Amino acid sequence: MAINVTDIRHLERFKVLATARWAYVNVLPSNDPNAKPFTPLGTDSRPVMYMPVKRRSGSDTFPKLRIEIQLLEEFKKSLNFKVPSLAGAEVKIEISNNWSPFGFSSRLEFPSGKLTADLGCDVEVDADTVKKFLDPSGPMRARLNENLLSFVIEIPAIQIDGKAMQGLAQNYVFLYRKKSIVFLPGVFGSQFEVSNGAGKVDAFPNLIGTGMMGVGILECDQNGEPLLEAFGGKPKLLRMFGSVYDTFTKLHDARVRRMPSVPSDFLPYDLRLFAYDWRGDLTQQVKKMMTRLEELRKSLQEQPDTDDQVAVAGHSTGGVLIRRMLGESGAAAMISHAFFLNVPFRGAPKALSVFLTGCDPPGGKAMLNPIVGANTLRNIACCAPIVYHLAPSSKYPNPVSDVQGSPPPGGREGEKKGLIQAALDRGMYFMRYAPVSAPASTADRVTLAAGADKWGSFIDDASIHESGRAAYQRMGPGPASRKFSDWQSNEVTDRGLSGQRAQRSAVGWNDALARKAEQFHIESEAAAASGAWADKAFIFYSKGHPTTTSVFIQAEGETDCGDNIVALIKPSNTTSDLYDGIAHPPEPSDRSEERHFEQWIFEGPSHVAKRFWKLGAKREDGDGTVPLRSLLGFGGPAKIFNPLPGSPEHVPAPNSDWLWDRVLEVLQGVNVQQHLSSGDPREGKE
Repeated sequence: MAINVTDIRHLERFKVLATARWAYVNVLPSNDPNAKPFTPLGTDSRPVMYMPVKRRSGSDTFPKLRIEIQLLEEFKKSLNFKVPSLAGAEVKIEISNNWSPFGFSSRLEFPSGKLTADLGCDVEVDADTVKKFLDPSGPMRARLNENLLSFVIEIPAIQIDGKAMQGLAQNYVFLYRKKSIVFLPGVFGSQFEVSNGAGKVDAFPNLIGTGMMGVGILECDQNGEPLLEAFGGKPKLLRMFGSVYDTFTKLHDARVRRMPSVPSDFLPYDLRLFAYDWRGDLTQQVKKMMTRLEELRKSLQEQPDTDDQVAVAGHSTGGVLIRRMLGESGAAAMISHAFFLNVPFRGAPKALSVFLTGCDPPGGKAMLNPIVGANTLRNIACCAPIVYHLAPSSKYPNPVSDVQGSPPPGGREGEKKGLIQAALDRGMYFMRYAPVSAPASTADRVTLAAGADKWGSFIDDASIHESGRAAYQRMGPGPASRKFSDWQSNEVTDRGLSGQRAQRSAVGWNDALARKAEQFHIESEAAAASGAWADKAFIFYSKGHPTTTSVFIQAEGETDCGDNIVALIKPSNTTSDLYDGIAHPPEPSDRSEERHFEQWIFEGPSHVAKRFWKLGAKREDGDGTVPLRSLLGFGGPAKIFNPLPGSPEHVPAPNSDWLWDRVLEVLQGVNVQQHLSSGDPREGKE
């Protein structure tokens, strides 16, 4: 402000300006081009000095600040004289936080400074004091990333019209730190390319038009190894115009809601995508994710305004990976918070339905139509590690199958295998044929993958054909039985599938993959049960949608055909089909989200029968994909939020505005107790 000093002899001919500003000491301000001035509502416009507060291994480094005060001759903006009588004059300082709108600032009186004979005053604000500025419960009511500091000065020794001379800081200080959130999507949430030996081709979700007819790109061998590796090793997020994931936008919008005055292009919070190849073994993916975290941490440490620990957020299978990552060496040093978004901690019985039918529930919608058909998904499920990782673990608290007429199998693992065997015994499922092992050469892998769709179509037809075996057993040796027995080998030759047949063998429930998945879950449960993440693990979930909780097989009656083979095959087939070697029961039908089967039985030289079965799912509350008992079954102490408002289903749940608002509150150190539920993350109960 311009002042006219008349009562001090040395200044009687001058108008003097009191200037004051924030300055840095030991830490440089941000050089981010998006660190632009901002002013909350009701606050005057001034330059803003963005001052970083970096964090390393959980420890903050607060900068020192300096308050610079200088009296200048107004017109020249300089001073070419001294006033010895003012040396030592007190300079009162009051610091304010102007973050709140409409000028409701919080103020703090600061220790006084002293003028020099040159009419200047420098006051250093040490790091401990800067730290106190950011205490939300302190007088400044500020916190990191939510502050805008100014100050006013007063010099009682200089009176202007009977009032002490005053000055206002010409700039603001904004204390900030950048934080990275690493996001892991769910199964099918990553899009990737594969190598065809001569470059790369689109894979998921662009299965058609790749020159390989699709499904071979996804298929794994009996060891769970994908036939074709993901090109470049870093898939992308499947956003689908925001219909699948819109998390980048949602985080940004939440940040703008939380910090509306800070320029929208300045990113105190950024989302780092760790998409992954969900086809392979999740234990291997955990190792890869930990390596990527370490690489990210090193890059963050090279920047002056970052936290080198990241928050991790995982949706669905992404959260399954994260829980296992928490048990890895070095996880505590790299991860500050873990957010779980609709995660099947203890698996989802839906996986068993998909294994048997490619649909959920068994007589419901195909899981991935039109990207992957139900039969295709069923044909590759037996050797897809992800199916075994997502099938209910031994900690799933209730039976996951109910097979009428069969004794309960031992343990959860036996129960899952028993369900598949029961379906085989009842003609509801037939063995799939998967590659014994992926060929060593890329060219051979590509050839095998390129023929996978044709092979899958053959297996679909062969399964239908095989369901008629009882009729030919009843007929005994003869031309019709020979036609039936020769059908498969003839079809393999006629369809040009001899090369495929030579590299494949029958697979039902893959015990080796099941054991790997169970070990994965045992280690994940141990990481949660340790309690090390009790205050750093946060669970989001939604409910209100019927969800598969177990798969059942029930008898629907039997027709005794005695010795009448014609009665066995009619009315759905004709006797001509029988003599052509292609007679079979009617194909399964879907009614009321259940799949109904007719099975032909040969019970002796003179007795055949029809048995009728249905395959269905029992339902309970969940998010449409994962039951509540799995969504909440973290396996150890954690903080569970209230259900997501609006009850989103499994896929859109991570796009919830409410969810990302809570994530930022946690990262900002806001007390979120009002949003927490009393759920039990150990037992998976609300």
